[in-house]
Amino acid sequence: MTRWRRRLRNDVSQLLGGLGDDAAEVAKRLEAAGVQGTPRDVRDCAIAVYLSAVLGGDPDVRGLDVMADGIVISPARRWAPSISVGLSPPVRMFVAGFDRNDFPGLVRAQPQGDAAAPAGPQPDRQSS
Repeated sequence: MTRWRRRLRNDVSQLLGGLGDDAAEVAKRLEAAGVQGTPRDVRDCAIAVYLSAVLGGDPDVRGLDVMADGIVISPARRWAPSISVGLSPPVRMFVAGFDRNDFPGLVRAQPQGDAAAPAGPQPDRQSS
């Protein structure tokens, strides 16, 4: 494993480990940082938003996905293998709770139904 991959894995582990000792503390720290996300969205959950803000300046990182038990980081180089980082138990519990809507203060507000819909008739989108 290259030094960059090892350093990135270590940095992400430390960032997540520093969020707290239980799910409620993780939520409190994310809320204090102004983080909001979308439950059950691997690229827009609160942890993904937090890490994207921190890693967003790294030109070697293309994106990341937050799973129930870990993070998968996609390097910018097309053929480079992904980097997996396990979640600590408090962060894992937070992710499960966030996906159950246990932390409503961290949920990004969704646009109102009619306000977000474009004006005019909509095409029929039934499958064939």
